[in-house]
Amino acid sequence: RVRARVTEHVVLERTCPQCQKQWAPKPDWSAITIGRQRVGISVQSEVAVLREECRLPFGVIQRYLKQRYGLYLSVGELVALVQGVAARGKGEYQELQEELRASAAVQGDETGWRENGRNGYLWSFSTPTVRYFLYRQSRAGAVVEEVLGEEFDGVLGSDFYGAYNIYQGPHQRCWTHLLRAIHELKERHGQDCGVVAWAAGVHQIYQRAKAAAGPDPRLPGPVQQAQRVKQQHRYEQELRAWCQPYIKTEAPMRVLCQRIERFLPELFAFVAEPGVPADNNGAERSLRPPVVSRKISGGTRSPKGSETKSILASLFGTWRLRGLDPYQAVRKTLTGPQPAPV
Repeated sequence: RVRARVTEHVVLERTCPQCQKQWAPKPDWSAITIGRQRVGISVQSEVAVLREECRLPFGVIQRYLKQRYGLYLSVGELVALVQGVAARGKGEYQELQEELRASAAVQGDETGWRENGRNGYLWSFSTPTVRYFLYRQSRAGAVVEEVLGEEFDGVLGSDFYGAYNIYQGPHQRCWTHLLRAIHELKERHGQDCGVVAWAAGVHQIYQRAKAAAGPDPRLPGPVQQAQRVKQQHRYEQELRAWCQPYIKTEAPMRVLCQRIERFLPELFAFVAEPGVPADNNGAERSLRPPVVSRKISGGTRSPKGSETKSILASLFGTWRLRGLDPYQAVRKTLTGPQPAPV
């Protein structure tokens, strides 16, 4: 059995025999603990990893520390330790938002979240190297504006939810969502040959667009870009022509054809912009850990708890993407220099 070693530091004050002044050493404990708390950085890092990476309830963490190390910490103290990590990581969290805003492409998604029994939303914005989460009670487009700011001019990837319409820059709507809706329509009308043929046609256009996407090393950069834009418009025109006959009819595919007509300029951005995914799967995958956490804990209990969750989910999600050891990353956050707030 491994037992925790408890070290109690005592600072003694002495009187100088010559000047008769009292002097006491001023040791630097920053590499051992944060502030005046009695728990060291190693234990604090371990608690943060158990809570956020392993998604354990505080009661389970409390029992684990007691049984494994003979260390008893109250649930309140465990909560304070996790909140302390979030407080120290707030500057890094703000830097992630700035990195997000400077990215060429960002994917957004949101999921339900409860704070003290009230319904709200945990928003997720992702790139290949960044995960950024933010809790808000609103599901409106103002949250998209708040996160991306005025300086973001890249491609926003999302599903067809109306809150993302507020972004006026280039947009890529999720083909996975569209094809899923088409598949459900085909299942409901499997005996209708017209529906089956229409669904197959849409899927074929998408597959050809996917095959044509990406850079062509045989062409110089400006020529490549112009060629990709032409291809984008060609696929838009082809899909419009395929859906146009059904838009003003009572055919089963009418609603989906109207959706395609409305969002047509935002369906083939991935053809013109290399590196932009045709789907929103990255944002959906980023929400899986918080969703599992929500099922375990039921949400958060206060605005501070929601802020802590947003920060830690962002930090741990980004560390995971970058292949970093979460325990060592937490230690670095606790002991490293604190960046100036943005």
